[in-house]
Amino acid sequence: MGGTARNLLSSHDGMGVFLFGVATMLADTHPRRVLRWDACYNVRDVGGYDTVDGDQTRWGALLRGDNLCRLTREGQAALVAHGVRTIIDLRSSSEQIAPHPFANPSQHDAPPTYLALPLQDDEDKAANAELHAEASVQKAYALYLDRFAPRVGAVIRAVADAPVGGVLVHCHAGKDRTGVVVALLLALAGVPRATIAANYALSDALLRPLYARTGVGGARDAPGQHLASRPDVMLATFAHLDARYGGVRTYLATCGIGARDMERIKERLCASSMVM
Repeated sequence: MGGTARNLLSSHDGMGVFLFGVATMLADTHPRRVLRWDACYNVRDVGGYDTVDGDQTRWGALLRGDNLCRLTREGQAALVAHGVRTIIDLRSSSEQIAPHPFANPSQHDAPPTYLALPLQDDEDKAANAELHAEASVQKAYALYLDRFAPRVGAVIRAVADAPVGGVLVHCHAGKDRTGVVVALLLALAGVPRATIAANYALSDALLRPLYARTGVGGARDAPGQHLASRPDVMLATFAHLDARYGGVRTYLATCGIGARDMERIKERLCASSMVM
């Protein structure tokens, strides 16, 4: 990390962190990062990231995406060809209006395993009311982590237990619920938090065409605060986990994830391991 980046990261104002995230995001131009699967907007492979212990995340091991129900037949074929063997759908049942293209295995040759694991509990009216009333994105993420911890644990465990092949985690936009889950997984792999925050921030540019097409978010070139993907929001989410639980690993332990499952995820995601 260069001196300028260190100065930006060490700044205590939000703009310093934001500029560091932008600089890191702009540097993340690997041609394998963004996957242009027909009719989706925000599908990414999170391979190729350096870890704090000198390893690197493996290409094809973990992917993140938006609503796969948008995929055309060509897009669905591209997903299978990329090596995805497990799909984890974080959307609530109330969001699942259109049939998921991979929910019915008979529609595909050698289809991925499809797991519907909603991160949000539609029956928890109090938690949902808090979420809908919360204007701060980072506080909404904290609510997800605090109020739906058993569901977070179920998703993390599903990744640890997944068969050989790539795992794709998605929600509706691939930004919020997916962003939080992927951040936890990359943290277990040892990816630095600044890199994780920059990966999260890539959604900002990738989703703008969707926002423009659907007319949400106000001005075309300036999505509203709840639609933006600022790196400081993800860094604040990590700070919440530190302050309330003592860090990512201790938080996941409260979700029922044991040390061996955390290690299995690191083995799955890191290039030095033969496990995938």
